[in-house]
Amino acid sequence: MRDKTMHVKVRDSYSDKIFDGINIVVMLLLLIIFVWPLWFVVIASVSNPNEVWNGNVILLPKDFTLMAYEELMKYKMIWTGYRNTIFYTVVGTFVNLVMTVCAAYPQVLINVEVPHSGGVKEKIMASQELEDAVKREEAALNGEGRVLVRASGTEALIRVMVEAKTNEIAKKTADSLVSLIKSLKF
Repeated sequence: MRDKTMHVKVRDSYSDKIFDGINIVVMLLLLIIFVWPLWFVVIASVSNPNEVWNGNVILLPKDFTLMAYEELMKYKMIWTGYRNTIFYTVVGTFVNLVMTVCAAYPQVLINVEVPHSGGVKEKIMASQELEDAVKREEAALNGEGRVLVRASGTEALIRVMVEAKTNEIAKKTADSLVSLIKSLKF
């Protein structure tokens, strides 16, 4: 069976073509500005130093030589630099991973069904009792977690999310708020 979908090509307007042309020119200029100095370092490192000094090396190497790299390898401190770079990268990445994993708290999310009619969801969210309870629970966590209570935008639900140092604390805190929400009558 053949696909009978029509493909319509939208033609670019004159202003689109001008914009695209200017955009391409600017991007090419930026490419040259950023890439050419890096390229020059590479070609200068494999060119005869006298040719570089006299300004004869512009786009391609002149009198290819590896003399600069031979001199570099004679310098003993370069190996210390390489060792330190590898060490800092490996150890730094490991420490970063450990610290990131340690900072993650268990999370509990409970969806509380509420009546869809009569603005009950909005009244519960605006209630002073709920606001006070959330503040009380956040204070009880003592900066070692967070509490988020929000109404669903599409369903007759109020979502209670708690992060705490342990799963037990998060569950207890969330259950306390869920009980309060269920007890509110509007």
